[in-house]
Amino acid sequence: MTYNRSDIMKSAWIIVRRLQGNGETLAALLSRALKSAWATAKMNAAAAHASKQSAKAKDAIEARSIDSLQSEATTLENQTRLGFAGRERLSQFRAAIRAAHVADVAGGHGRLAVLAVLAGPNPENAKNTSGLAA
Repeated sequence: MTYNRSDIMKSAWIIVRRLQGNGETLAALLSRALKSAWATAKMNAAAAHASKQSAKAKDAIEARSIDSLQSEATTLENQTRLGFAGRERLSQFRAAIRAAHVADVAGGHGRLAVLAVLAGPNPENAKNTSGLAA
């Protein structure tokens, strides 16, 4: 991973100018400022990396079929303990299922699917919607 050292140094000097006059030597001020600027740069890089990873995961989830998403969501719902990561993943699955249903509605297939979802689980609806009933 590369960092823009020029920006880090500029932000460090901004910090030094802000803290001047507090009795510390220039070397001590610059040391504190550089540590702070590097920590900020590393934190920003980690946040950008996490954002890219979450976008990749979201795209991978949205590319799956509705049936596989529903089975995975059911598996997560039936676990005794989920934790934060499990709840977040379940939330992503539910959002992807809703998006897939909306896409079906927009594509012209969805009128029966939406009616089946609203009607609830029913063997007759399950046959008509090819497993889209929730």
